[in-house]
Amino acid sequence: MNYILYGTETLIINRYIKKIIKTFLDVEPDEFNYQVFDYEEDDKNEIIDNMSYIPFGCDKKVIVIKNCSFLSKKNDKDDSFLKKLIQNISYNDENISIVLVINAEKISETNEIVKLINKEGKVLGANPSKNTDDWRRYISEYCKRENLEIENRAIEELVKRSTSNMFLLENSLSKLKNYDKKITYENVVNLVNEPLDENNFNLLNYLLSGDTNNALKTFRDLRVNGNEAISLLNMISTQLTFYDEILCLYRKNLNVSDMQNELGKDVNPKRISATIGNIRRYNIKKLDGVFSALYQLNKDIMIGKGDRFALFEVFIVNFNDYLNN
Repeated sequence: MNYILYGTETLIINRYIKKIIKTFLDVEPDEFNYQVFDYEEDDKNEIIDNMSYIPFGCDKKVIVIKNCSFLSKKNDKDDSFLKKLIQNISYNDENISIVLVINAEKISETNEIVKLINKEGKVLGANPSKNTDDWRRYISEYCKRENLEIENRAIEELVKRSTSNMFLLENSLSKLKNYDKKITYENVVNLVNEPLDENNFNLLNYLLSGDTNNALKTFRDLRVNGNEAISLLNMISTQLTFYDEILCLYRKNLNVSDMQNELGKDVNPKRISATIGNIRRYNIKKLDGVFSALYQLNKDIMIGKGDRFALFEVFIVNFNDYLNN
């Protein structure tokens, strides 16, 4: 089966990919049965060639193509790559699963590939809901699934402190679950940090500009002032999620006013303009590698793999390797 994964919630997209791999391959993924390409950067002929055959020693193969910007507009009939892609999707080889990924809130319903996969495969969205009832429902279902009790006031406070960020919410729920089987309002207040004021420091800007020394200095200053590693991780995740949203809209050539309409009127247009400026200045093309590293950092801290502050410093030192990878 072939898939389209779209949305602005990278964490959910990555989960979908992992689930597809596990279900389709039924074995551990390796370099032969699982391949990832970037539509905007990789050789198009190489992508097509890898759709045409199963490597020696494999029964099935999953091919993920990221940054499929062509899904957000009408197909160019003269584009040879898209013609061949449509042929491969139409053939629907039962031994190959093609997964097209686009970090965008919407895709074009009139797009030929979208219509084709809608008919023969699955189109899955991964956008964070703007409806607080959906977040309340998610928290309640999570607690039911994990056999946890939770107070109504605790749910409301979690929604407030998660700032519509799935990464933050799941991190908070995991922390609360490990603390007690009953989640109270007091537990949320004591264990879940309130969103930090993003204008109070420049840690992310130093990271994006490649200024590792100042990033480390800023992190250490924040640590001395009593900021926890998880709080800073959550802050960076919140900022990067906003960057990712702006990056998706920037690729669509929207102006600041249109972006504000897409994101919600409460978003300051000056913040949008500043983010666009940084995207251009630091030549940011994608943030998938950073999100993956953040997820791993959070996991390592939660299981006590090492000193949380030392783990965070390793993340800072390696940040340039994660960016745009």
